[in-house]
Amino acid sequence: MKKIAFFPHAVLRLALLLIFFPVPFFASPHAPAVPAASSSLIRNSVQEVIPAKTQSPSKAAGQVFKGAVLSSSLKTQRDFDGGPFKFKADGGLRLNFSGLSIFAGAGLPSWTFDEAGSCFDEGFSAVKSQSVTRWGLLAESPASFSVRARAMAGTVGFSHAISLLKSPLLPGGTSLRSPSLSKGDIGCSMPTATSAKKEESVYASLECDAGRLSPKVCAMYSRDGSCALSVGFPLEFAKGCLLEADFAGGMFIHGSSYSSSWFCKNLPYAEEKYAACCSVVNLKLPFAKSSSVFGLCQNPSGGFYRWFRTVDGLDLASSLGLTSISGGFFSADGGLITASASRPDVNRQFFAGASHSFYAGKALLRSGGLFKRTLYAEGLLLERKKDLVRGDFSFSRGNAVFLASASGEFEDEKKASYKASCSLKNNFDALASSLTLSARHSGESDGLSLKLTARPKKLPGPLSLSLTAGVNANMIEERLSLEKLSASATFSFKGKLMLVNAKFSFSSEIQ
Repeated sequence: MKKIAFFPHAVLRLALLLIFFPVPFFASPHAPAVPAASSSLIRNSVQEVIPAKTQSPSKAAGQVFKGAVLSSSLKTQRDFDGGPFKFKADGGLRLNFSGLSIFAGAGLPSWTFDEAGSCFDEGFSAVKSQSVTRWGLLAESPASFSVRARAMAGTVGFSHAISLLKSPLLPGGTSLRSPSLSKGDIGCSMPTATSAKKEESVYASLECDAGRLSPKVCAMYSRDGSCALSVGFPLEFAKGCLLEADFAGGMFIHGSSYSSSWFCKNLPYAEEKYAACCSVVNLKLPFAKSSSVFGLCQNPSGGFYRWFRTVDGLDLASSLGLTSISGGFFSADGGLITASASRPDVNRQFFAGASHSFYAGKALLRSGGLFKRTLYAEGLLLERKKDLVRGDFSFSRGNAVFLASASGEFEDEKKASYKASCSLKNNFDALASSLTLSARHSGESDGLSLKLTARPKKLPGPLSLSLTAGVNANMIEERLSLEKLSASATFSFKGKLMLVNAKFSFSSEIQ
């Protein structure tokens, strides 16, 4: 086996880099579970609206400095066949002030010790060229103001209307989950430890609290030339009833290069700015919700592609429990190219689902099913279809939750594929744990995966710990072989004005 060269000076500079350029690990394993909003409907069998609880003011409300978050993440990998040891490091520091947050961080690629040593020997510029730098600046007005302003700059991420314009297809999910309303404003978030490399951008929003009507305007601009604007008018016309109309549009940079293959399925087009826009109409009632989106994407050859989607849900309460019905529909012009240059090649898509929830003593039981059909198109003809059938079941009693699901995908002239999973979560006095088992069957290969998570509760002072272990395996010709092993540990220490997070993970490819 090849010996691994060790560079003490390179490791020292790597440690200094991670200390001064950390990236926060925001995926906290300690988020409290939120009870389902429909639980009261199931128990009481009547329609009612539960007002949200207001949070008590912070004791440090009068302080200018709110605290800091110092985090680091180290991922290591080594194959069982004696391959080189690889590591990937991220770190960051976030400072929170009253109305202001500052974040700076960096991430190194997956390196061996030899690669890291060679790059550090070439100087800081070589390390910087291969690393991912993340930074963010957030400023916002106090929540008590009637006009609330928010501004961000840095390698921020965008969502909501931007995600709709880039991926307009119907969302997937479980039949037990109520359909969510599409968000027509421009969402923006600070970078995180797992953020991919993003363009430097600026974002601003202005929201006016005028009683039942709260208009909102958002705008963004990226360094690559992409820009977008959104305007929203949410109207709360009664308690628990919302009518919202949003419009978003912008210019996005994308293109398709020429292929060296003699057969080209998709025609190439120049990388330029192309327009895309959408309008969103949401209606939310205590017992129903509806969300419709109509969009346009510029065709590089001239004109616009049109697309439309709607997702609706209805809750019917009775003495037998709560029955929920949901459905959705998507339609698009053939050859649609979205704002992210993706070509879904989907002409139509629809789904229908239903679930029923009821109490049996102190236990809450939920079961449901879903059917989804996707019609793919090439040119003016419907070439093939894909069907998805899924069933879900959950059992909750006290601090224990059991979830199970099974699904099958059926496509023309292809072998069917099946998936099944079950998980058990329990919140003991001394330990919170979860165990998940998943299986898949596709063609001639089968796969199994097992994941275990444990979080001890009785630790000294402000220290918390979360442990995760998993294994993936394949079964070919009735022989089970391990494919991948993984494990991780997350430590958190919460002081008066400082939160320190550290995550260490290891994975190994066996085959």
